[in-house]
Amino acid sequence: MGFLEDAIIKTKEAFDIACKKTDEVVSVEKLKFNISTIKKNREKEYVELGKIYFEKIKDSTELNEDEQKIVNGIIKKNAEIEELNREISNYKNN
Repeated sequence: MGFLEDAIIKTKEAFDIACKKTDEVVSVEKLKFNISTIKKNREKEYVELGKIYFEKIKDSTELNEDEQKIVNGIIKKNAEIEELNREISNYKNN
């Protein structure tokens, strides 16, 4: 084999390796994207479950200290949101 043929073979091998690596990178990135999507969907389900649980326990007298602190925080934030919405309505009505 001559120098040119060796160079062509080496170039083809390098190109094949590069293509394989590119395919691997694309495959890995697709898998990472799928994981990210699944995590986002799981997070939405956690939030929805939390809302359902909150509605069931918000008036309970049998909560432990940590649960009661969280429930009180949510109730307080809900009241703050309502107050801010009233302020917005007042601005719009004036």
